[in-house]
Amino acid sequence: MIKLKSADRIKIKTMLGIREVKGEFYKGFGINKDYYSQNNYWHLTVLEGDKSGWCLAKCRKKNDCRLLADGIIKKLERADIMDSDIDNIRDIVKKYSIKG
Repeated sequence: MIKLKSADRIKIKTMLGIREVKGEFYKGFGINKDYYSQNNYWHLTVLEGDKSGWCLAKCRKKNDCRLLADGIIKKLERADIMDSDIDNIRDIVKKYSIKG
C-alpha cells in the first residue's frame, strides 16, 4: 500500500455518502487513492463546481492525475467543472485515465 505524505483530507462522494479520505490538493483538484478496492489506482477528484466530490478519472500513476489536471485547466482556464464542460474535456480524460 502506498502511503501519502500529505495530511490533506479530501471529501469524496461514494455510494454510502460523503467520505473524507487522505489526499493531496493540486491546482483546485484532489488526488487520492482508490477508496474501495485494493488496487493502486489514483483518482482525480473535482473539488469545486457542480461536480464537487465526484471522481473525474482513475489513473495508474499520480503524475497522470497531475497531467490530467493541468490539461483541464489549460483547456477550460479554471478548475471548477460544470455540466456543460463534460464534452469539452472528454478527450483529455480519455488520454490519461485507464479503461474500465
